[in-house]
This record gives sequence, C-alpha cells and structure tokens, in this order.
Amino acid sequence: MSRDRKLVVFPILVVAGLFAACGTPGHEGGTGGSGQGAGGSDFDGGGAAAADGSAAGSGAAGADGGRGGASGGGGSAGAGAGLIGSAGSSGGPSTCVPPTSSASGGACGSIPDNCGGTLLCGACTGGKVCDPKQRICVDRMTACGAANASCGSLADACGGAIDCGGCQAGQVCNGAMRQCQDCVKKTCEGKCGTISDGCGGTLDCPGCADGMVCDTINKTCTPCATTTCDAAGAACGAISNGCGMTLTCGAACASGQTCLGNVCRPVPPPAECTRRGKNCGTISNACTGASVNCGTCPMGEICIDNVCKSCVPKTCAELELGCGPASDGCGGTLMCGACPSETLCYNNKCCRPTTCAAQGKNCGTIGDGCGGTLDCGTCQSAGETCGGSGTANVCGVCTPRTCGPTNCGSMSDGCGGQLDCGTCQTAGETCGGSGTANVCGVCPKRSCAADSCGVISDGCGGTLDCGMCAGSDAAVTVCYQEKCCVPQTCDSLGKNCGDVGDGCGGTLHCGSCTGTGETCGGSGTANICGVCTPRASCPAGWSCGTSPDGCGGPAIACGTCDATQVCKTDHTCCTKTTCQAGGKSCGVVPDGCGGSIVCGNAGACADPSDVCLPNGTCCTPLTCMTTCSYSGPDGCGGVISCPPCGPR
Repeated sequence: MSRDRKLVVFPILVVAGLFAACGTPGHEGGTGGSGQGAGGSDFDGGGAAAADGSAAGSGAAGADGGRGGASGGGGSAGAGAGLIGSAGSSGGPSTCVPPTSSASGGACGSIPDNCGGTLLCGACTGGKVCDPKQRICVDRMTACGAANASCGSLADACGGAIDCGGCQAGQVCNGAMRQCQDCVKKTCEGKCGTISDGCGGTLDCPGCADGMVCDTINKTCTPCATTTCDAAGAACGAISNGCGMTLTCGAACASGQTCLGNVCRPVPPPAECTRRGKNCGTISNACTGASVNCGTCPMGEICIDNVCKSCVPKTCAELELGCGPASDGCGGTLMCGACPSETLCYNNKCCRPTTCAAQGKNCGTIGDGCGGTLDCGTCQSAGETCGGSGTANVCGVCTPRTCGPTNCGSMSDGCGGQLDCGTCQTAGETCGGSGTANVCGVCPKRSCAADSCGVISDGCGGTLDCGMCAGSDAAVTVCYQEKCCVPQTCDSLGKNCGDVGDGCGGTLHCGSCTGTGETCGGSGTANICGVCTPRASCPAGWSCGTSPDGCGGPAIACGTCDATQVCKTDHTCCTKTTCQAGGKSCGVVPDGCGGSIVCGNAGACADPSDVCLPNGTCCTPLTCMTTCSYSGPDGCGGVISCPPCGPR
C-alpha cells in the first residue's frame, strides 16, 4: 500500500501520548478511529482506518520509537498506544512534532526526527562504539562478535569503521565474510612482468611472445597499439601507452578533487555528512563525538547550519558601517569609506576620541574610546598618588592601613609602604597558623595513623616520630613512603628471571633461565623464562621498511616504495603532495606523508609586500598609502593606524 507523508493541519487536531526515545523499539498500539487514512512505518506508526467510516481500523506504534498512526478524516481517536508510539489522532493526518532525545541505556548515533531533521542520541565514550543495529554503545569486540567478524572492519551506526582486527602470518582477511583464511598465492597464468602474489610477496612472470608487449597497468600481453592521454580520455593519473610504457596524464587534481578512473572528481564527502544531509562546515560524529569536516561552499554561497545556501552580499548601508573595510557576508570585502578630520575609524564606525578632562581624570593612562590611549600626566601635590583617594586615574592622598589586634608579621599598608605587626603572644599561636596570612592562629597538627612509620611532618613546621613497623618470621614489614609495607617475593609475583620491584621500594633478583634456548621474557611475558619464536613475515599492512623478528635476529624486509614515494612511520608507501596541488603559495605546509614542503619564495610570498597567511596563501594588506583617518584591521591579520586625511 502506498503511504502519503504530506503534513496537513486540520481545524481540529488531537495528538495523544506522543513521545519518543532514541533506539527503543515500539510496541503495538491500540485500535484506530474510523475514516480513511494510513500510517507510516519505521519512524511513523502504522495502521489504516476502515474506508467505510466504521471503527474497524487499527494503528500500531512505529518501530524504533516512532509516532502512532493517524486515523482518517472525521474518525475517532484510536484506543491505547504503543510503548513508544502514540495513539491515533482524530480528524485527519497529524502535524509534525519532533521527538526529544530522552534516551536511556546508552543510546547513541542519530535517527530521523519525523520532521525532516535528525535527532542526535549521543556519542560513545571510553573506547566504545555505536552498534549499527541496536544503536547502543558496546565494546569494539562485542560489536565485531555480534556481526561474526574476526578481522577487517564493519560500519558503525554512523557509517564509520569499527576495526575487528587482523590475521596472523600466512593468513588474509576475507573482506566479504570478515573471516581470516589461509592465503593462496596467485599464479602467473595470463600475466606478464612482476606482479603481486596476493600474500605480501611478488611473482616474476614470463615475458611476452614476439610482436606482443606487456601492458604496464594490467600486466597482460597485448599487441602494440600506441595511445595518448587525450585519446584515452585520461585527465589525471597513470595509464598504459599501449606499447609497454606508462603515461602520466595531466597535472595533479585541484584542491577538493581526487583522481578517480583517470578523471578529476570531487572528493566524496564523509559518510556522516551525507547521512545527515550536510555539505559544509564542521559537525560532530553522532557515534564518536569526533569532528567531521563536510567541506566548503562554492563562490556565491555561504554555510548556514552546515548546508550551502545562496548568498546576497550586504552593503555598507545595510550593515550600518561608516568606514573602513568589512566583510560583505558572502566572502567578499566592502570598503566603507574614510572618516572626517579629527575622527578615527574604529570597529567600522567613525569615532571622536575623548580627552582626560572630559573623563574627569588627571593622572595615569586611560583609553580614548577609539582604540587608542591617553596620558593624563602625574600627580604634583605633596602626598598625592594616582588613585590614592580610591578613584582610578584621579590624584589623591592615600590613607595607610594599620595593624589589627590579631595581625602579625609584615604586610602592606595599602599605600606602597610596609607594616610590621609583630609576633603572636598567645601560647600555641603562630602567624598564619589558622590558614589566614598575617593573622595569629593555632595550627592543627597531624597525628600518626595506624599504618604510619618513621619520622613525618606534623603539618605545622615540626615532625612526628611514628616508630618502626612490626615484623615477624612470616612477613618482614618495612617502612616505605611513611607507610608500613610488606615486600613481594619472586614466587608471589610469579616471576622466575631478571630483576623486578618488590612493591616497597626494593628490588628482587629472580635468577636466570637455564632451559635450552630460553631467554628471560622470551615467551612474551616479562620476567618469565621461555623460548622466543621469531616472526616469519612483516605485520599485515606493512609494505615498506623493515620489521624486527621479535627475537633479536636480523630484521625482516617489508618491501620498497616507488621513486616518487616515501615510507611512512606506519610502514606504508605515501606519495608526497605539492604546493600547486594543495593550492599553497607560501609558508611551510604538510606534504601529506608526515613531512613538510616549503612553498613560494623560500616560504615567503612572491611579492615582498604580501603577507603569508596561516592557510598557506598570500594576502595583500590594506596600507596607509591607499587610505587615511583609519585605524583597524589591515585585512591580512594585522592592524594599521593611519593619520587623518588632509583638507578636501
């Protein structure tokens, strides 16, 4: 049956029992009203009323916490409601009422809010992932186990990857089944040249017969038929020239594009952005809470609520700006003119600076109200200081503070001098003993706890002797960090070689290994004798560099990278980017492989008067050569202050 999801508001509307919770399945609702109408499913409750006007229809609550089905026009409300879904409403289809995220029990991810938006149910923390079916936070391996995945990755509720581990040496992960299986090496059948054997190694296959050449891309023998990038429709990347050589087509793709099928195409947005209908700015992943960059908007559009929308530039008048440069709200810059003489441009408004006299100030430094400062001089009368009377930037005589009956020690008199308030006279009191500086009080001393030992501080400048720890033949107790401590033994720790700590500041010598081929920790557990089994191959995913064999033997070679690539610290080959490919014209920027590249003229812009912005692009700043009576941003991250304009 087709279902109409249009929202129509009728004169009389009753919505009964509507509430929702993220990720909790609904139960079946009660009986629907009469009239003709159909409910939805998934997040809209099902159920259709009878078409002949009798009270025969029934409405079920929606799955996953949705709304109950609506009864037909003129019908009565359905009796009862689902656990989560609402009962049917009377008088036609219901209006849209978004649910709330009142989820409990670790709900996560996001669901439609029934109104064209998205309800965020919370992110998982503590290393947990959002289960794609139940939308609850679970351990990574619990999610993998539920999907019967022992290797590879599966998608969480937000389309992100859940790592289900790798396979041991000699096995590969079947991506379709997510199960480890023995690696079966490929053969040279139908191939030529050097190819991968599918198990981390390579195969040297025979050459081609006379009149045939080995295609450098697909490694098959073909007749020589020379082609070009244009003829093959390749705008980027590498292709075969048809005669055993490789062609590099075009320049690197522009920023925001990638080479797919030898054609530059926009980089696909992250799955979380697509799933939530966002195409710009930064959002939080509904499952992990991590930031996700959804891209930038093209010229003439701006990002509003993470969606690109067309933009109409503002004018200086619309923004009520009187001077200087300003943003037009669409990525452009407005020039809003200069100010009359004796005024300055401050925050895009013409501003007349104030004076010390106008502010009633006669000393020190104050702001002029236009981003500058005023020097209001110094106090000249005997005994006066700036602010001495209690009012800032006004000359006055300061009245010194005196010592109170409980004050002690040296303290400020509030006027630049010092007071000597003497010592405490009451027995047991010290200066600051109660915790307040320059006030006499009694310091509360510590006492020895039941497990204290040795000489400890009493918290009031003295010491306490808490004695030695009691010992016996069964347990020798020592004093460690002011507490009595029973040292561990090699046996109690389960160790049989090497040195380990005894837990009380000492060291245990657990001997050496005597078995044939055994070393201390050789089995993989520290301070346990065992035989070390060398690793036979590089870890899964390593394609370059070397790997230790785990037993101190010769390193294992994991392969080499092409001449245009570098081997990253994660042992994968990486092709460095270029300044041109990244759209950078200055500065030092990441090369995409863990290093950096210097762009422009040794990092500077080609024009010495330009400024290199943090994003690696050059900016021409506003200068006083082209404007006057202006103080404010120069448009390139700096600030200028220009003299007043001359007579007009």
